[in-house]
Amino acid sequence: MTNETPHNHPIVEKVLNVIANWVKEYQRIVAVNAELRQIGPEEVMTVARDLGITPNQFREILFRGPHAAELLSKMLLAMKVDPSRIEKLDPSIARDLKWICITCPNKSECRRELSAGTATEHKGDFCPNAIMLDSLFTQTKSAGAGAPKTAH
Repeated sequence: MTNETPHNHPIVEKVLNVIANWVKEYQRIVAVNAELRQIGPEEVMTVARDLGITPNQFREILFRGPHAAELLSKMLLAMKVDPSRIEKLDPSIARDLKWICITCPNKSECRRELSAGTATEHKGDFCPNAIMLDSLFTQTKSAGAGAPKTAH
């Protein structure tokens, strides 16, 4: 037997971290629900319309949190594409790419591949945006002047 106390055990620590993260996420969702109740359906519709999305998509974005589409920017940078350039080329395509990223069920695999530096080679295996990204990048690259700027 070791002198380790249960709270110093790595497995217990991991379980406690998972529970703490779940509680934080639950609290965030409760706060979002409270905000939505205060906003009202008319204002939700107005904001959604201004963003070019449906009210349900607006609610989904709120529930997913402010960084729900950050992996798209990271993927674009891994592809040597400046994320802001795509927004300038076609805001509707940029919005669609973000929406797909927000609702993507493969975020943990995406994070792993990005961390490993293999995301661009393997994106077709896990990224629902892969075909669009490849198509957009190939089209704009061959178009010359409209090509996304390379990230520095």
